[in-house]
Amino acid sequence: MQVARRSRRSAMSDSATGSGPSRRWLAGAWLACCLLGPLLALAATWLPLWRAYHVDHQLVSRVQLELLRRRPAADTFARLAQARWTEAGPGDPTQRRREADDALAGRLRLPGLPPVRFQHHTDRDLLTHPNGRVQLLAAAMQPAEHLLRAYEDSGERRYFEAALAATLEWADFDAGRWLPLGLVWNDHALAARLVYLARFWAVYRADPDFDPADGRRLLAFVYRTAERLARASLYAARTNHGVMQDLALLHAAIAFPDLPGTRGRLQTALARLRRHLEYYVSPGGLVLEHSASYQELGVELLRSLQLYLALLQAPDPHWQGLATAARCLLADLARPDDSLPLYGDSHGRLLVPDMAAELRSALAGACRQQALRIDSEFGYLLANDGRGSEQLFVAWTNFPTRSHKHADELSAYLWHAGIDWWGASGYWPYSDPQRPAAIGWRGTNAPHLLGEAADSRRKAQLLASAVDGQRLFVELARSTGAGRLHRQLLRPAPGI
Repeated sequence: MQVARRSRRSAMSDSATGSGPSRRWLAGAWLACCLLGPLLALAATWLPLWRAYHVDHQLVSRVQLELLRRRPAADTFARLAQARWTEAGPGDPTQRRREADDALAGRLRLPGLPPVRFQHHTDRDLLTHPNGRVQLLAAAMQPAEHLLRAYEDSGERRYFEAALAATLEWADFDAGRWLPLGLVWNDHALAARLVYLARFWAVYRADPDFDPADGRRLLAFVYRTAERLARASLYAARTNHGVMQDLALLHAAIAFPDLPGTRGRLQTALARLRRHLEYYVSPGGLVLEHSASYQELGVELLRSLQLYLALLQAPDPHWQGLATAARCLLADLARPDDSLPLYGDSHGRLLVPDMAAELRSALAGACRQQALRIDSEFGYLLANDGRGSEQLFVAWTNFPTRSHKHADELSAYLWHAGIDWWGASGYWPYSDPQRPAAIGWRGTNAPHLLGEAADSRRKAQLLASAVDGQRLFVELARSTGAGRLHRQLLRPAPGI
């Protein structure tokens, strides 16, 4: 009886003081609530990012592996190698070998920068380097590509073995990542990487030391890369990056015809290209990216597109016409010394290997140089004197995408006797703190209002033009909320 009374008193005491199981439950619930808030915040922050990039692991079957080792034929890969739109380096084998030796030593060199050192191709310090160009080249697997190119040139096994190790390192790194790092899953980097992987596969699949397990790791890496490029949420519809994504998918469809999902990704790429090219290049051939250098890139992208369509046995006359028009315009825009107007994000010279020779051939054939081009709808004037000694380019373009756009409406670019007399800042590195000033009104010769912002609301138009032989007159105007500006240009004769 006394024991029972003590038990009841103990229970009443526990209830009164909140001790015992109920108190422990409340403490646990309170702790869970304290932890749940931060966990939900973390999930809300990172889960959408994880879902945006996550690709389910796809195992390539043995049958698919053997098919991909046989298909396509080797000559198809040789033709794919003619697509040069991902190439950033020189075509000189000696220079390629130096770059490969740098990669063997753990160095990445860029003009104007000290060598960037790395121990592994996926080092965090390399992939998150302060210079955006370094990040892009590292994420595009350019050091591995240098090694592969050196092996193709020399046949030296050490280059191939290093390229294989780097590629498999990347495959494992990509498979193990949950979230993006630097530009690892950037659209441009993914596109260039997929083209590299196709080139590497062409060599590795025929190697006498081919390892099926490594081959499947590599093909799973290809699959994940292609899936990310095809994903609608990661599509760069506004700029040339979207075109690059789709070209990479065409490249992969040809190089990996038996990879899971290839047909669907191919249809996605073709459908997106049909929409994108309508506002990427004008009927007259102007690439709508406000830049002479991006006109050159556009020519190379469109040339590669024709190559892919031929390999897919799906030619498109309309796209062929756009490619020809863009090449002919670039042939008129390039000067005899291979320089270009410093219009927009332009480097001032042709950069694509062998492009200058290709343009000279075009001028001798399908593209007869036009002494004068005036396109009032798309906003430019281009006048060549016909003797290769003078060129005048005037721009008042401002397309809705605003890609690579500078504050430069009504700007004029005069080249005479090998000298740029009127120019602009041209391309300015994106990581440079001075870029906003360089792409603003201070970086151009366009008339503007005192204190006018680079992103001011404005509209430019051609008011009048007159041509009489070699004499040229043009009047332009630009309206802003604060006023109206005019520019008149008169050329009595070339050289005056």
